[in-house]
Amino acid sequence: MSSSADNSNNSSSRFPAAVDSINNNSNSINDASQFHNSYNEVNEINNDTNSQVNNGNNITFHVLVSLKEAAKIIGPQGNTIETIRRENDIKIGISPREKSCSDRLLNVSGPPRQVANSLGQVLRVLTTDYEPEEHVFKHLRFMLPPASKEEIEDPEKWKQIGNLRLICTNPQISSVIGQQGAKIKKLIETHTVKLVASKHFLPDSKDRVLEIQGFPTSVANCINEIAELFIQDDVHVPPRTLPRYYPHSKHTKEIQVSQTLAIPKEFVGALLGVGGNRIANLRKFTKTKIVIGQDPTENGDRIFTVWGNDQKSVKLAQTMLLKNLEVEKKRREEHEASLKDGSSVPAAAAASAATSISASGANQNDSIHTPVSDNESPVVFTE
Repeated sequence: MSSSADNSNNSSSRFPAAVDSINNNSNSINDASQFHNSYNEVNEINNDTNSQVNNGNNITFHVLVSLKEAAKIIGPQGNTIETIRRENDIKIGISPREKSCSDRLLNVSGPPRQVANSLGQVLRVLTTDYEPEEHVFKHLRFMLPPASKEEIEDPEKWKQIGNLRLICTNPQISSVIGQQGAKIKKLIETHTVKLVASKHFLPDSKDRVLEIQGFPTSVANCINEIAELFIQDDVHVPPRTLPRYYPHSKHTKEIQVSQTLAIPKEFVGALLGVGGNRIANLRKFTKTKIVIGQDPTENGDRIFTVWGNDQKSVKLAQTMLLKNLEVEKKRREEHEASLKDGSSVPAAAAASAATSISASGANQNDSIHTPVSDNESPVVFTE
C-alpha cells in the first residue's frame, strides 16, 4: 500500500479520468497498489457543505438512463421511485418512452442535499443485481471502465460500484473541471470517485455527459458538492435559449448496428438457399442487410455480417441464421444415421422422388427441397 504522500504525488495516475476526456494510455499504470484507495465507502451524506446550498436554492439534475435502467428505477407498480420521492421530499420523474428510442431521462429537483441523496439511492438500485448491457446509442455506453480487482479486492464491495450519467451544459462542465482541471481533481480526491466528461454534445443539443463512478454514497456526496459549484458559479439554471437534450428517435435513423457470425463453409449453401432465395427472404423479413465474406477463415468458416438500424432487427436475423444452421446440422446427422442403418433409398431414387414431387406442384414453402449439392442443401426458412 502506498503512503499518503505517495498517493498525493501519484494522483494523476491514480485518477486517469480527472480530465476532460478519457486517458486511454494503459501504460500510465505502473503499480496496481496505487489504485487501492481509488474508492472509499462512506455511510452517510456529508453535511458539512457551504451554506449557499441550503439558503433556498433548488437544483435540477438530469440523468441519462437506458430503458432497462429506467424500469429498475421505477420498480414494480412504481414503488421504487415513489419510495425515493417520499424519503427525500423531492420531485423525481422519468421522461415518457419514445418509440424506437433506447434512452430516457431521469429528472430530479429539490434542495441540493436531498437531490444528491436521492441520486445515491438511484445508483444503489441500479447496482443491485446489475447485468451489463450492450447499447446502440453510443452516449449510453459508459466511458469509464469498470473498477478493477486491484482497486476493490472484496467481490461484494466491487459489485456496489456504479456509474451515473449526469447531463450538463457546457458552462456546468466548465464549472466542474475548473482551471487546469483543479476542481475535478479535488472532487475525485475528496470523494474517492472517478469523473469524466464527454467530448461531444448529445444529439440536437448543447448538453454533454458527466459520468461519475463510485460507491452510491460517495457519488451522492460528490453530486452534493457539484450542486454547490453550480450555485456558486450561477450555472444551476441553464439559459432558456440553450437547446437541451431530450430522448427522441430522430438521432437513431443513421445508427448502424452490426453483428458477425462464423458459419462453417460446408453449411453456407444451405443458409443461402436455391439462388439465394432463403437469405433474401431472411433479409426482407428482418429488415437487415447480410453480407457473406468471400474468403474462409483459418478455421474454414465464412463470416456473415448482419447490418441493421436497430439492435432488435439484427438480433432477430442472427437468431434465425443460427436456428437454420442447427436445423441443417440435424438434417445431415439424421441423413448420415439413416445411411449407416441401411434404411435410406439410393441417391438416384431420392433425386427422382424429389423431382416427382416438384413436378406435381409442390409449394415453395413445402418442407421437401431438391438439394443443389451435398454442401448446398437449403433448409426450411422458419419464421
